[in-house]
Amino acid sequence: MKAEIQDLDLQRQAEANDDEKPRNKEMEAQDEEIFQRARLVNCGYFMHIILGDYVGAILGLVRDGSSWRLDPLMPIRNSSHELEPVGEGNVVSVEFNLLYRWHATLSAKDAEWTTEMFERIFQGKDLKD
Repeated sequence: MKAEIQDLDLQRQAEANDDEKPRNKEMEAQDEEIFQRARLVNCGYFMHIILGDYVGAILGLVRDGSSWRLDPLMPIRNSSHELEPVGEGNVVSVEFNLLYRWHATLSAKDAEWTTEMFERIFQGKDLKD
């Protein structure tokens, strides 16, 4: 009798594990969807900060009291005045340029001043290191 009860218990445990496997896959899929949505929200939030506040400060909009900000979600029209599709194409190059090529916004005078300041601060050290 004890062996039969143990067999039934093992069988129930195996069935319970089989029932949990699809649920675990569903939970993993749900977790992935939640993660991707949260990632998208965070990217949008940081994009607004960078393009609104940071670029606005670089362009002197804050200093000048201008309320204009670069809005990446604003509809864009092409040369025939039709709305451009959203969320299509390769935007990686645009993101790369926005995030990593800020030096293009510096004047030659500002770049020279920065280099001289760094040379004074880091005397005798190679600035490329």
